[in-house]
Amino acid sequence: MFTKNEYASFKAQYNTDEARIHDAISLLQQQNEDALTGKCERLRWIEQFKNFESLAELDRRAVVNLIKSIRVVNKKELHITYNYQVDFDKAYSFISEEVA
Repeated sequence: MFTKNEYASFKAQYNTDEARIHDAISLLQQQNEDALTGKCERLRWIEQFKNFESLAELDRRAVVNLIKSIRVVNKKELHITYNYQVDFDKAYSFISEEVA
């Protein structure tokens, strides 16, 4: 059995938790909508790649937009750092996990 004060306290805490969870759900729904419509800033890097999806030959514009640096290691080896490399790696890992 609860006292009236305990009941009021539990109810106030429940209402606070409910409002916080409602706000979190709304935020997640908005972020999901933004991601699906391309409004999410974190996913704008994908648009850069989409601009070059029909590219048949590497040109200067593509290099400038997609490559951050190229380091020559030796005669047979290059180390290429791409713009958005971290974002790409995260997306690739996520997709790999979902497929597996």
